[in-house]
Amino acid sequence: CLFILSFIYSATINIPENYPTIQEGIDAATTGDTIFVSTGTYSPETGEYFPIIMISNINLIGEDEETTILDAQQTGSVIAMDNCENNTISDLTITGGAGTNGGGMLLLGSNPLLKNITITNNTSSSDGAGMYLYDSNPSLNHITISHNATNHNGGGMYIRSSNPTLIHVTISHNMSDE
Repeated sequence: CLFILSFIYSATINIPENYPTIQEGIDAATTGDTIFVSTGTYSPETGEYFPIIMISNINLIGEDEETTILDAQQTGSVIAMDNCENNTISDLTITGGAGTNGGGMLLLGSNPLLKNITITNNTSSSDGAGMYLYDSNPSLNHITISHNATNHNGGGMYIRSSNPTLIHVTISHNMSDE
């Protein structure tokens, strides 16, 4: 019965219609809500602040993988998840991230479902330019991780104490110095 009630009261928050930035939509969300991001490029130029910090029990869904673009323009990682659970992130391009670890996505103790995502042209000064996983077991389905570069390990993906599930994942044309 509690599951049904939480489902009934979940809402869809539309970006930019309801909130001008993705982070403002996430901050306003409650358990079970979906942040739906319309086609467009979301960057510092449009007021987005990076990294976008996810919280548990919230979904982040773009309108289309090719036309819904999160571009950090080298101002930070694109998406960060720290001890998050029950998240789905889908239908986005994640690009322009720059972080110490996880330029595109930084996952610490988090197990999201990721689907229909392109992670491209991100950098890190340490490990995992495309994705950095620590103590995380995400499910990746129809993901492309390409053209990311790091000064150390894991140009595409750095995996430590983690066990991701990969289905239809392409990891190509990434670079690392070590």
